[in-house]
Amino acid sequence: MTIMRTTGLLLACVLIVTAGCTLLQAKKTPAPAPAPAPPTVLGSEPTPPPYLPPDRAVDKWDRCEKVHTYSADNLYLSLGREGARYKEYGFVELVQTKYRVGIEGTERLDVQVHHMRDNVAAFGIYSVTHDKNAEPVEVGARACATDLTVDMVKGPYFVRLNLDTAVAESRDSLVRFATYIAEKLPGDNALPALLSAFPEKDRVPHSEQYLAPGFLDRPYLKGGYRVLYETRGVRYTMFLCDGGDPDEAVMTMSLFRMSFQNVGSAEALLPRPWLRAFWALDPKLGRALVFQKGRYIGGTMGLPDRKPAILLSIELANALP
Repeated sequence: MTIMRTTGLLLACVLIVTAGCTLLQAKKTPAPAPAPAPPTVLGSEPTPPPYLPPDRAVDKWDRCEKVHTYSADNLYLSLGREGARYKEYGFVELVQTKYRVGIEGTERLDVQVHHMRDNVAAFGIYSVTHDKNAEPVEVGARACATDLTVDMVKGPYFVRLNLDTAVAESRDSLVRFATYIAEKLPGDNALPALLSAFPEKDRVPHSEQYLAPGFLDRPYLKGGYRVLYETRGVRYTMFLCDGGDPDEAVMTMSLFRMSFQNVGSAEALLPRPWLRAFWALDPKLGRALVFQKGRYIGGTMGLPDRKPAILLSIELANALP
């Protein structure tokens, strides 16, 4: 009886010691490392537009955000007050999303594709919003780039790429990204047709602009083109706007001339390739030659010598339909 009791006590002690050792060993054994976080799940969404690169189609860029679409009614949610300017130029729709380099990339690339009314509207918003210190690059109809941005226009589309942090060779990568989009977008790489009417000689490269209604600070002027020139160190401007139709252009021309008379002088010019024209002197614009041909109103500003102003205006007028 005593032997059985002693044996039972020994067996209990062995079980207790064994359990304790197992518990100590379990405490010493490190917990397994957690599984790596899965890549960003974008969830179910409509098929993205074909001009947005799939993951790794351009370098190591992966899309990390759903595609958002904005109309004129809710554009302020993306652009804030700046959206009003886009609507002045004939905004239709904005497609916006973000990319990053790989799963662990910290930098973010904001991609905006603005669908505008036509190629004139797209070129116009490009011409007044792009970084003036950016370098021209050969993408689409017109484009420029920095280490953080690319602005590009093709057909009725204006594309803006914004990188929040510059990385190695970021400019080249952004240009490749913009090139992918440009090749997938519909439309051609032609600039607005009326820009070809401006003389090429002495034109300042990439100085062309299309300005919305209120052109030249005249609210009655519809949108128009402005191009910078430089001759022997003198900078001046040539301009051209569409008056709508010949009769409307006559009325606009009269208002234009009256606005100069209020601040300077206006002197009629003999008929040449235009229907009517006058000289004017404006404290803000300098000496101006303004002509009307059909539905178009154009001329020079800031060129003090009359002879070159007349010759340039004749060349511009002759190139118009």
